Amino acid sequence: MTIISRKVDESLMIGKRLMVKVTDIDSTGARLWVRGQCVGGPDDGQELDRAFELGISGELRLGDLICINIARVAVTESRVYLSVNAPRHFEVLRKEIFDTMSHDTL
Repeated sequence: MTIISRKVDESLMIGKRLMVKVTDIDSTGARLWVRGQCVGGPDDGQELDRAFELGISGELRLGDLICINIARVAVTESRVYLSVNAPRHFEVLRKEIFDTMSHDTL
């Protein structure tokens, strides 16, 4: 499990092809925009490009192998803490770090 904090308009990458962007934060949760593909199970490879509303401790499954939860919301900081469960071979990175890396090494 990886926990990453994000503000509105900040994104994270799960593997090379799954991006999660925070589009809104309030005291009860956050809205996340997901673009990419589901991983595992019957939805494996299914394309996603849509928003999801997620409450604190809510769960967003992106296939059988990836799950995102909101661990905490810090409203005064306009920050949400996302807990990401993904297979070990899927790096979970802040998008700004992902963009600086050579994608051959991921």
